[in-house]
Amino acid sequence: MIRLALLISLAALPAQAMTIEDCRRLQSSLAATLPAINDIRLSPSVTEDGWCRVIDGPIGGGLEWKMSGGLEDFNVEVRQKRLEIEELGPFDLTGSVEAQPSGGIEIGPFQLVTGAKDRAIISAATGRGTASDTTSLSLTRAVLSVAGERALVNDILAWAFRLDASAADSSLIAAGDQREEMLTWLEDEAADLIDEGSAAAFRKMVDAYPRARGKAEIRMSEDKPLAVGPVVTAVLFGGDFSRQDAAALIEEAGLSFTWTPE
Repeated sequence: MIRLALLISLAALPAQAMTIEDCRRLQSSLAATLPAINDIRLSPSVTEDGWCRVIDGPIGGGLEWKMSGGLEDFNVEVRQKRLEIEELGPFDLTGSVEAQPSGGIEIGPFQLVTGAKDRAIISAATGRGTASDTTSLSLTRAVLSVAGERALVNDILAWAFRLDASAADSSLIAAGDQREEMLTWLEDEAADLIDEGSAAAFRKMVDAYPRARGKAEIRMSEDKPLAVGPVVTAVLFGGDFSRQDAAALIEEAGLSFTWTPE
């Protein structure tokens, strides 16, 4: 969705509710630069409150969006009920992307909510760049916050490290092995790249796995702009992103980590 928003300059948009003609016109304009847009099948009608709807496409159906403004002042809002993220389960998604007077883009907050109090919140901002090319953009601020009283923190940890959360939940031996694997990554790849407070916080969260309950937050340093392209490719389009890549990202972005247990 970030890339879709960044291409918004290809078409001026209505100020209020979308019509199906608006949705089709936008898709046609975007497809000229991003051919994969042609693989998205739109609903033949908008929602009752004027949002475009995707009924099929590369990432499935169910996404709804509305947009307003033009090149200088576009605003994109997205929402989806029960968005399926592989190995993490269904989430309710809401978020927005908005052009800033400075020429940058405000991303989010995007909220992924599952259960009564389990959620991930992402917010970020970019500097100036070319709207049709994410590789020309750089993040100037980014924060990821994950909070949960159930299993979301554990599930995201296991997902990030390609581990089996259910095995850790049912076996003390498996849980111990997985904790050791995560701590080994920290010591071998990341410990020298982050401050002592961040390393200590990560160790405490891993020590609580798979019963980690609380709030984890990752924040990039505001004096280390980060190229958007590789992150967008990995997160949105399934590009390769190894543990070594993650360590390099930590160093490049000057990431810091906090953990507040409950």
